[in-house]
Amino acid sequence: MKTGRDFSMVVASAFQYKAPATFLDALTIHATVTRWGRTSFEVEYRGEVSNGSGAPVASPPNVSSSPDASGACSGAKAIFTGTMTYVCIDENKRPKVIRPEFREQMPRGVVGVGVGGGGSSPRSKL
Repeated sequence: MKTGRDFSMVVASAFQYKAPATFLDALTIHATVTRWGRTSFEVEYRGEVSNGSGAPVASPPNVSSSPDASGACSGAKAIFTGTMTYVCIDENKRPKVIRPEFREQMPRGVVGVGVGGGGSSPRSKL
């Protein structure tokens, strides 16, 4: 394995779908590393949707659209949440200790990536 590269594989995942996204909705996916182990780490994901103009989409009953402590956008509709557990592996596909450099390169806090949408939303150009 080349120096400076780390590989990880997904060993567990669990997602809960709360509401659908539709054509031209702007989707934002937030990711946060929530746990570090010796050879593994866990990432929590949250998907939110607004229409292509950036305006929030009306939430169906029992789906919260209010901001939360994890940095949800005001008025965005939560469409899914979930977690994935990754294990760092060596060239023989055996678990290996996570290097400090790998941890340092992982973003801290909530990272959001916007995709899709229509109209004049800046996210429609991603």
